[in-house]
Amino acid sequence: MSFLDDITSVVLGAAGIIDSVDKTIQDGETVVLNIRAEAKAIKNFTVDPKWRTRVINAPRAVEQTKTLISDVTTQIENAFHSFTSNLKGIKGTARSGQISPSGQKSGISSILGILSEIKLVIGEIDELFVSLNDFVESLRQITVELETFDTLFLPQGSSKTTVEVKYRKRNA
Repeated sequence: MSFLDDITSVVLGAAGIIDSVDKTIQDGETVVLNIRAEAKAIKNFTVDPKWRTRVINAPRAVEQTKTLISDVTTQIENAFHSFTSNLKGIKGTARSGQISPSGQKSGISSILGILSEIKLVIGEIDELFVSLNDFVESLRQITVELETFDTLFLPQGSSKTTVEVKYRKRNA
């Protein structure tokens, strides 16, 4: 590899890191805004279950509510498990990437190694924000349930179908 190729690799690596940082910052800001919006929606929810046009089925309501609670808690657990896994990945990447000063790598290759490790850490942080989107979705499900009480009522869609009936009529 020539010196010019080495310099190009370093510059492209640094540019890739800057792009990754920009994407991570944008993802982080999006997650924060989504969490704020969902927390505000839960705090200020409006109840509109359309009482007059719906039928309550108590056993179904209990079962659907249990299912909703189970699904939401599983989603929240998975989101935070993924969150902590990404944090551990960041910690592991940061620890394993220490290049010793007496290493046998050349200056350019050690710089490229450091740049790739930085990019890995930034990628893990970005994945951390992506995993928090599952948490936001769980908050959204809670808000929808509080506003509509869908688990309490029978489904509104009619399962009836229109059938064409042919009959014979006797002439008098």
